[in-house]
Amino acid sequence: MIKHIYLYLLTCIITTHGIAQTQDSLRVSVSDTTFQPVLQIPGNFNRMEVDALGHIYLLEKGLLKKYTSAGDSLSVYNDVRRFGNPTLIDVSNPLKTLIFFKNFTTLVILDRMLSQRAILNLRKMQIFSARSASISYDNEIWVLDEQDFKLKKISENGQLLLESNDLRLITDHAVKADQITDYNGYVYLYDRSFGFTVLDRYGAFKTTLSFPGMQSLSFTPTAVYGFNQNEMNRLDLNLKISSLVQLPEVFTNAISVRVVHPYIYLLTESGVSVYRLPE
Repeated sequence: MIKHIYLYLLTCIITTHGIAQTQDSLRVSVSDTTFQPVLQIPGNFNRMEVDALGHIYLLEKGLLKKYTSAGDSLSVYNDVRRFGNPTLIDVSNPLKTLIFFKNFTTLVILDRMLSQRAILNLRKMQIFSARSASISYDNEIWVLDEQDFKLKKISENGQLLLESNDLRLITDHAVKADQITDYNGYVYLYDRSFGFTVLDRYGAFKTTLSFPGMQSLSFTPTAVYGFNQNEMNRLDLNLKISSLVQLPEVFTNAISVRVVHPYIYLLTESGVSVYRLPE
């Protein structure tokens, strides 16, 4: 059933993909479709993130732009390239944006209007090898130190608040984190070559979940969605079962895909398209 539903979604995406665009965001209204296209934001963006409130964050020519869920420009951060190209942008907390620069092992923290709050150099905390970071449920920062293989929680001023045991001693694989997500009581460390290593919020190991090779991970209340070229993989967090759907060619060149219920967001070279998922 899920497979048929999502294939129908993608048929609608292909059908509406060529709708004419203007210089500003364009609302699209198409009746009598199960998956209704609701918004387009034209532009040449190279990164997209979407927070839980539907705010859309777009990186364009060194500018981080924040849009409302209706596609209206809200704010801009214009110093993104201070430390080179960002490795990741975490918007899991709508009130606090985290930008991570791996080459400089540096975090830039912004408020909800993208005004700079703090800059944190992890090397000053003796963390020299980290490939990702994220905001924790209590507004602190998670980092996996890949020298001592400990998950560490730190504050904006660089204070170490909590750390796990050496994860090499309690797992049967080398733990890495291309993405860290604090979600629904657990911390998910995602390694594209393996899948998830799951810890609780105190850094205690809980389980592993096989889910390799995915890009553009999106967490929803019951599932994680991952995308890889023309494939979409849905991992049920309760049943620990994944289902794979082959996607049409339009997704092969997608820069990024995000699912934030009840919408799916697609970033391509022409801009952002937003579609409503079925009830």
